[in-house]
Amino acid sequence: NGATVPNLPVTITDNDPGTDLALALVFSPTTVPVGQALEPTFRITNVGPAASTASTFTVAVPGLTFVQSFGATCSVNAALVTCSVGALAPGAQVEFRVVVRALTAGAYANAAAAAGVEYDPVSSNNSLVWNLTIN
Repeated sequence: NGATVPNLPVTITDNDPGTDLALALVFSPTTVPVGQALEPTFRITNVGPAASTASTFTVAVPGLTFVQSFGATCSVNAALVTCSVGALAPGAQVEFRVVVRALTAGAYANAAAAAGVEYDPVSSNNSLVWNLTIN
């Protein structure tokens, strides 16, 4: 027909408000002797406003060996522990312990992070560093 369609501006609006997951270290010793077991306790809070459908947690544990977890299903690959936390409604939180044993003397900065599949507009509270000295 030969008609031309004018180029019109297109605006895309994302109405998904996202999920703000916040990670906190609730309890952990800062110094332990080689061979001692320790149970750092972590908390993930969904600050909202949307639900998180599948939250996960990871923590690097150099100098440590993974023993077990409580409150989350975790697996280990080399020195990285990955835990499946599951769904979190807005305002909900989950607290869990990762039991590890000190293997190698040294000072360690263990990086931990929480993540979800939904957009997180405040990524600055998704991670932390857990400092530990093993002697």
